[in-house]
Amino acid sequence: MVPTDHSSINSLINKVIKYSDSCSIEKKQRKQFTSFVRLYFSHASLNDLKHRPVAELFGMVHSHWLLVCKPQQSGKRVLHVFNPTVEKDGWHSTHTVIELVTKDMPFVVDSMRMAMNRLDITVHLMVYTGGIQVSRDAAGNVTKIDMYEHDQKNTASVESPVYMEIDRQTDPVVLSNLKTQLQMALDDVRHAVEDWHKIRERVVASIDVLRFSKAPLLAKEVAESIAFLQWLLDDQFTFLGARDYTVVGAGDTLALELIAGSGLGVLRDETHSKKLRPFSELPKAAREAMLSSNQLLVISKTNTLSTVHRTAYTDYIGIKQFNEKGELIGERRIIGLYTSTAYSTHPKRIPFLRHKVDCVLKKFGLPPRSHAGRDLMHILETFPRDDLFQATENELYRIVNGILNLQDRKKISAFIREDAYRRYVSCLVYVPRDSFNSLLIARVQGVLMQT
Repeated sequence: MVPTDHSSINSLINKVIKYSDSCSIEKKQRKQFTSFVRLYFSHASLNDLKHRPVAELFGMVHSHWLLVCKPQQSGKRVLHVFNPTVEKDGWHSTHTVIELVTKDMPFVVDSMRMAMNRLDITVHLMVYTGGIQVSRDAAGNVTKIDMYEHDQKNTASVESPVYMEIDRQTDPVVLSNLKTQLQMALDDVRHAVEDWHKIRERVVASIDVLRFSKAPLLAKEVAESIAFLQWLLDDQFTFLGARDYTVVGAGDTLALELIAGSGLGVLRDETHSKKLRPFSELPKAAREAMLSSNQLLVISKTNTLSTVHRTAYTDYIGIKQFNEKGELIGERRIIGLYTSTAYSTHPKRIPFLRHKVDCVLKKFGLPPRSHAGRDLMHILETFPRDDLFQATENELYRIVNGILNLQDRKKISAFIREDAYRRYVSCLVYVPRDSFNSLLIARVQGVLMQT
């Protein structure tokens, strides 16, 4: 949240501080409270605050200050969901208020907003400081508050107060559920952040296993799999969770069994997880791909929406493990989200995608500098990235060929692809530019949803 006018924000902050002089704040805390006010509103939006009475702004920051000042262990999370009243809290808000004090970490603000969106609750205001240094004594009392500075020798805890105003909720059951949902989302954030390095280490370990494997694997497939995993590690993937599985049974009873205690990140909690995943429950195409030693990685999507970072179905990378006979003996499962750069990078620079693109180009056999060849390359460059990751070469060729034949033809066409696990159906609808409008989009969506 960037202030529209820094000098005006400072003026507003000074008014709040001046107002606080007439309020009952202990003399020994006044200096720390003044520092807190300046940090609290320093990155707030002026447009969100300029029409609010100074008494209300003081109530907001003072209420949060009291939460920060509660004796507690450095970095411990404190979450308060309430409807402030003058009688009980000394100030009033027309909205339900959420106050959070937690260890500073990525994704907190986005994940809180996502939790509200899942509950169909509108967020009207967010104030977030971006991290402050809080020093506490042995009893957990605040002794000093200052702006965060990167200093290896600094022992102060970096904490993040987050303030949120949402649609007013008066039902105690709704308020309780709201707090529970926030706690769960924040747990996922904490687990993902704490285990991030461990998940990356598992990917690095898998690369070594592939590199020195004695299984009869295709050398080109091994090299491309290693290159893809290294590409993920190069800030192309936000790692959120990991689990390991081992293969048990034989024939019709063949299954993947969860290795207890292997869960990391958002997959750390295994209490409600399926312990056994029989291959017989997989669609035929997915089962054959899983058992094949010619395909070392499974690149797909889960059917679970991410609770961390951004709202999207999480991406799933399965790293298969084979014995010296070439038999599947296990799988390392990594879940997360591709970063924005992964979606904007040219497909010829991404392992596996570059191989798919080259195979499709060879099947067409078009001169690359010809008109049709340039059209083909443009289609592949702008093809939806998730479909490019998940479609087989044959599926990609079929769809791209249909799109190529649409050039300069004023015709509506749809291209359908079902993923191997039958979780999703991808529908690409091409519409002539002259016919493209919001009404047509709604009609197309209605037809697809009904079908």
